[in-house]
Amino acid sequence: MCNFAFGCICGALLVCAAAIFLLWNEGRAVRRAQILDEALSLCHPLASNEVVFDTHNGHLVHLTGSLTTTEPLIDVQFGVSIWSARLRRTVEMYQWVEERRTTEHEEDGETRSVVTYHYTREWRKELVDSRFFDEQWLHKNPSTFPVGYKEWRAPQTTVGSFHLSPALIELLSDWKPVQLSVNQEMEREGVDIYNNFIYYSRNPWSPDVGDVRIRYDYAGLSDAANPSHVSIIACQSPGGELTAYFSPDMGEELLLLHYGIESHEVSPTHLSCWI
Repeated sequence: MCNFAFGCICGALLVCAAAIFLLWNEGRAVRRAQILDEALSLCHPLASNEVVFDTHNGHLVHLTGSLTTTEPLIDVQFGVSIWSARLRRTVEMYQWVEERRTTEHEEDGETRSVVTYHYTREWRKELVDSRFFDEQWLHKNPSTFPVGYKEWRAPQTTVGSFHLSPALIELLSDWKPVQLSVNQEMEREGVDIYNNFIYYSRNPWSPDVGDVRIRYDYAGLSDAANPSHVSIIACQSPGGELTAYFSPDMGEELLLLHYGIESHEVSPTHLSCWI
């Protein structure tokens, strides 16, 4: 009876917590829409992104254009390069993974628990410490990665004559895979390419524990032949840097980037694109 009452109380508390969370989340969404509506109405649309006018310093501006960078991003270890604002190297290792399972059964009128351990091999981005496995002597993982995760950012990313701040570059997050091909650096490393992954493995189709695979992704293409087009709403700072805009009336910072060409005009259609 006590367990039943306890369960009812817990259930009621969970329902209340869920309702509070939904109301809070809905309130945030409404507040966000109000802030965007106000921001778009305050925004100064720039007719051109090629000229920086000091009269707009400290004001919220809207501009569109293509991303440009001064040099390609390069991972010299594997000879991977691309013209983009961001490049990241993700590394996974094939490792043992332990799963602990608990089952219960009745024995001599008592409930007894039985713990068993099951092991699988999986690609993981983080090291799985096998020293604490129940059967560590049979399932041992390496203690380090031969190569680690890394991200590169262009020293300067611009739209016309305007410079993107680090916070704005962080919004360039449409990660897409870099198409890889074998080069001299990879041959020196003794690696192969399968399914657009670089493999440290004798047999990528049947990997062993300790094998490593690497992939590359980019965001914010700045290739002159096919650059990413973006629309930005930000504060124009001296020198043409685009930073976060803060208004005491709105009570929070505003910094927006949208892929493609979007208007600053206040309308339900345009507002939904910036949310």
